[in-house]
Amino acid sequence: YDCLMLALDIDREELYCNINNRVDKMMQDGLLDEISKLNTMGIDFSKQSMQAIGYKEFEYYFNGTISIDDTVEIIKKNTRNYAKRQITWLKRYKFAKWLSSKEVEEIVNSVSMFLNE
Repeated sequence: YDCLMLALDIDREELYCNINNRVDKMMQDGLLDEISKLNTMGIDFSKQSMQAIGYKEFEYYFNGTISIDDTVEIIKKNTRNYAKRQITWLKRYKFAKWLSSKEVEEIVNSVSMFLNE
């Protein structure tokens, strides 16, 4: 199969800042309430759906083991670690074309050229 693999290259510091801001926004938007409601509905942390990053870390908060601030920091750390694993996975593909996330025009051109071949 012909394929085009584009990978967005972003400065690690910028990526981690984006992750931290995203987690903070998720908390502001009611992530804690969402998980509380799921628990009330009987969906506990043993379910696979509760094993995603951003959900599983709350088990320790609801057990009274850690604070909400510590929970948020663990979510951020786990998300950063996951992003690092994704980058490592993508780097094994030598045919991947790495572009800056700011190179929107180049991204569009690459996709357009590939589709028109």
